[in-house]
Amino acid sequence: MSRVTNDVDMISQSLNMSIGTLVSAVATLVGCVVMMFITEWHMALTAIGASLIGFIGMGLIMGKSQKYFNARQQSLAEVNSHVEEYYAGQTIHYLSLSWQICKICKNHCKSLDISVIKC
Repeated sequence: MSRVTNDVDMISQSLNMSIGTLVSAVATLVGCVVMMFITEWHMALTAIGASLIGFIGMGLIMGKSQKYFNARQQSLAEVNSHVEEYYAGQTIHYLSLSWQICKICKNHCKSLDISVIKC
């Protein structure tokens, strides 16, 4: 019961701090945008447009790179499982291990049509 109470208290404290920070950040953003438009509306529109273009570009890049990120994580999982299964409690010889890792990476990169450096 005390674990649940402690968890609820931690969530409550985190939310209280997050809400305060969120309100402060939104007020700062709105104040900056208002002052930008009061000072020079042409530059304000240019800055907001450039920020939007940047966010759109970032979204496009993230969308395209997600499959490569997932492939990299899958390769890492394969290497980790290989090391844990075959070398747990044994003496690891560097050349043997690097050859096995290279073999796994080559096979995975071939399935994704990615060029790899020769081992």
